[in-house]
Amino acid sequence: MGYYMRVLTPSETCFKPTQVQEYFRTCKIKAVVEADDMQDAGWENIVFRHPKGSEIAAVERSHVESGSIGSEEIAEFDQALAEALPTSGADWVRQYLKRVKNVYAIQVLSGSEKPGGWKSIRAFLEYVKDNHGGIVQADGEGFSNEGGWHVVWDFSDDVEGDWGMAVLKNGKWVCFRMELGDRQHRKAFKAGNVPAGCQIVEND
Repeated sequence: MGYYMRVLTPSETCFKPTQVQEYFRTCKIKAVVEADDMQDAGWENIVFRHPKGSEIAAVERSHVESGSIGSEEIAEFDQALAEALPTSGADWVRQYLKRVKNVYAIQVLSGSEKPGGWKSIRAFLEYVKDNHGGIVQADGEGFSNEGGWHVVWDFSDDVEGDWGMAVLKNGKWVCFRMELGDRQHRKAFKAGNVPAGCQIVEND
């Protein structure tokens, strides 16, 4: 199956592959965007690759409608979130999923590990979110909110590293950074609280 990241957006509209290519040029990213029709705003599959090199990622767009792959993915996420933590973050995502109209599923390929590979993937995520809104889901990590702060835990038990997190308090996101490997930090986050010693980050 490979590793996937997804942008889940409430926007009905899509964009042309040429617009992504132009955005890459603006960001000085050398990755090449390939599609059957670069002017087709109704595309279903595009690929990023290094110039004359390996594929970085394959993106499949699915409109959320009855019987579509996107609709099936939304249903699977909703079911999994019923037992996810923190409950407040999971419930927020479940409500957000009801509004999602397009799913951009990004399969990360071997070229991602070469120089500039991950930069192009992150740029694509930013392009979709900046122009169409949305939240991000990543396999083995969980869900982030619209601001890019992590709100649902799905990491492996041996994960480590500094990470931007958020919990809901009185209907508003409280954002902070925590150490994923710290057991007390994990316990507090999963309970929907800011871990002791973690500095709150202003979120405009």
